[in-house]
Amino acid sequence: MNTSGSYRMIDISGPVHPQMWHYPDPYFAPEIFDLPPVSWLTEPVYSEAVRMPLQTGTYVETAAHVRPDGVRLDDVPLARTVLLPAVCVQVPKGPGEPVRAREVRRVLDNIGPGPWDGYGLLISTGWGTHWDEPDYLDACPYFDDDVIDEVLAQRFSLLGGDTPRFENPAAPSGHLRRFFRSDALLLAPLANLGAVGSNSGHLIAAPLPIRRISASPVRAVWVQGLGV
Repeated sequence: MNTSGSYRMIDISGPVHPQMWHYPDPYFAPEIFDLPPVSWLTEPVYSEAVRMPLQTGTYVETAAHVRPDGVRLDDVPLARTVLLPAVCVQVPKGPGEPVRAREVRRVLDNIGPGPWDGYGLLISTGWGTHWDEPDYLDACPYFDDDVIDEVLAQRFSLLGGDTPRFENPAAPSGHLRRFFRSDALLLAPLANLGAVGSNSGHLIAAPLPIRRISASPVRAVWVQGLGV
């Protein structure tokens, strides 16, 4: 956590490393390796290379993930991912438990009356503490269908969570395709959301400037106390 002036920044990204979890094939764990010595410089330099799917660690994703004609990240304005007004709600869950819309609404009502049109919504289940545990991917909590209904009804512009799967892994309903029919972005999986609490603030999750991609790893940061 960094503090500067009247605001503070909280890193809400999960760490990337070769032994981390990853989605099933064709996805794979990140590979990080040293590059050989550089022959065109007189002084030695040291560099690394990374090979990994774009949905590695914490990433932002567009509708192009589920349909070829969806918007690509290089067409998304920076204001959608840099200092985006956002709210974070704490809805603690155990392995395999669903997050329900009524639980999200209850916390939102305590934060403020809205409207939340254009805001980002981050949902913290506490699962981020399992980032390096064997059950992280297969036993994670998930969002019930009515959470997606709520996000669309409230016109949130981004949905983020600290779980690597938003749908029920045992019985996926396809609600992410319905989610992506809107203009909303997906941000997941996050970590350290417990340090944010149930709060309003601003979100930074800028994608890499790579052309024509549907997803990008990000360094996600919560900014508290910045003001309007």
